[in-house]
Amino acid sequence: MTLNFSTHWPDKMGDMAGQPTYFIEQIWSGLKDHDLSTRAEELFYSDNGKKFRAITDFPPKIHTIRRGNRWKKGMKIHMVIHNRTKKRFQFAPVIECAGVQNVEIDHWWYDEEKTAANFPTVKIDDRLLDWIEIENLALNDGFPSVEDFFKFFDSDFKGQIIHWTNLKY
Repeated sequence: MTLNFSTHWPDKMGDMAGQPTYFIEQIWSGLKDHDLSTRAEELFYSDNGKKFRAITDFPPKIHTIRRGNRWKKGMKIHMVIHNRTKKRFQFAPVIECAGVQNVEIDHWWYDEEKTAANFPTVKIDDRLLDWIEIENLALNDGFPSVEDFFKFFDSDFKGQIIHWTNLKY
């Protein structure tokens, strides 16, 4: 099944809006780190003739979070950018989904006017994560920080973590 990745951050990301996500490079870095590809060090992604830095300069992205409940262990993952356009590009070899975990992000308010919020909570498979686990989740998903993770996931969310490594939370 196809997994589409953004190449630039959306408007809601504040100062990062419109900047490159470097998800391709981060995913290749993760594939190399987990011996899922022997060609990872050769990959450079070219966009309008510009070459990005070598993949080893990037922290690894080793999973992705998606809304819904469509993914199952063993499904084939086709990682692409620009899906459903003439510019569709599959940037990684087809790999197998190593597993999925349910994820829930709750932005709860402690006043009825929704003017004062506590820090969002994250549950994976109904287990509440602590701060260090949330930070690991955010970094492993390709975000520069927990704050950026919560800028992107800025409202209540239920979905799945799609793993292509054996990591579990």
